[in-house]
Amino acid sequence: MTTHSYVDVDRNIIVYPRKLKQGTTWYARFRMEKPELVNGQNYLRESMKTSSEEIASQKALQRYA
Repeated sequence: MTTHSYVDVDRNIIVYPRKLKQGTTWYARFRMEKPELVNGQNYLRESMKTSSEEIASQKALQRYA
């Protein structure tokens, strides 16, 4: 299993697995160009609520859009 993978060419979206009690869940980290949208932070992390890397990547692209 890979540690992380970039979803877009600009490297603004990274998906990575986390091992939890229920199993492995994929998360996404988004680099935000407008920090005012996330309380001055540069990144936003969010669970993709899936155990599949492919589905997590698709969800991350949709969420970032």
